[in-house]
Amino acid sequence: MRAGRRQREPIDVARGPFRVKATFAGKTKELSGDAKPGVVTPVALAFDAAGAEVTPPPEEPKPGSWTTGKTVGVVLWAGAAVSAGLGIGFTLGANSASDKVAAARAGSATPDSACFGVTSADCQSRKDAEGKRASDTNVAVGSFIGAGALLVAGTVAFFWPASRNGSTGGSRRSVTPVVGKQWQGLVLEQEF
Repeated sequence: MRAGRRQREPIDVARGPFRVKATFAGKTKELSGDAKPGVVTPVALAFDAAGAEVTPPPEEPKPGSWTTGKTVGVVLWAGAAVSAGLGIGFTLGANSASDKVAAARAGSATPDSACFGVTSADCQSRKDAEGKRASDTNVAVGSFIGAGALLVAGTVAFFWPASRNGSTGGSRRSVTPVVGKQWQGLVLEQEF
């Protein structure tokens, strides 16, 4: 707080006795009081600033300036891009394996039959390609889901409003990813 200026916003304290202590230019002042629920108790501590060297406080961030939340958002977006790239790569790998499965079926005497229990080289090659296709498809789907979650989390972090002083203003905010067997999502929490 700047010298000679008043604290404009109330400071939340627990009900009951409290003590305010302030130091300015090497001088300390203290005031005690009793906080009652729902009642604003004004406190005034006056200092004589004559001859004191006053250092201006650091500038508060201007609205629209770069914040930590924006940095986190950009990092999460970059993670989303990497995850989407992995998804695309594994989708291409799954498509390639699908082509190998189709080629193995076309070259087989019985293209519609399964190779269950058959140990021929053609059947083994087909089983390997089918396994790679399934594996690559699963990784691609997981990568795309991760990219979506990172994209949403990055957007929330980037656009989440910062308080004037850069802190959370006494409140707690959180974004928690949640994943289950058949679902995934984000839980947004705000405490006031």
